[in-house]
Amino acid sequence: MEINVVDPATFMSGFPSNSERLSALKEAKFVFPTWNVVKLGTRKEFKREHKKNGRKITAEAADLLTKPAFTVASEEARIELVKVRLWDMCFTSASLEEICDRAVELGLKPCPAEVGPQVWYQRLNSSDDNGLIIAMKAIVGSDGNPYVFVVESEYGQTLDVAYASPAGGWSLDDDLILCK
Repeated sequence: MEINVVDPATFMSGFPSNSERLSALKEAKFVFPTWNVVKLGTRKEFKREHKKNGRKITAEAADLLTKPAFTVASEEARIELVKVRLWDMCFTSASLEEICDRAVELGLKPCPAEVGPQVWYQRLNSSDDNGLIIAMKAIVGSDGNPYVFVVESEYGQTLDVAYASPAGGWSLDDDLILCK
């Protein structure tokens, strides 16, 4: 049975335990709707873009952009993104590794790191972009800690980071961005 998901939490609210919800989620073969499509490989110097059109970039995000682990696609490509919450993935708490592993189980993929800056650049001041956590392989910052990109829009389009604690700590209400 294939189910197009508009609100997985509503569908799964009838299942009392996380294990029952996860089983139903896997058996139902959810098709998560595309939230957005971004182009990869279109910008090489994101740090220069932050002064245009009210965009902001934190020092921590600028630091990640300089790391060898941050790469930009060599050719332009379109990538479909989905927006999910921990509840949608049958978690009450999860680490980044657990989120990425569950995404694969559900037919989704972690994002390339470039997705964070591309969402920041291509979706100027969209009202639903507050606190978008890019589910990606963490990049180690200059302080030695692992981070992922976050796109904020509360005070202007801002590219920021979130600490990717190995112990987890993401909220049930956090919006996570994954690739189809």
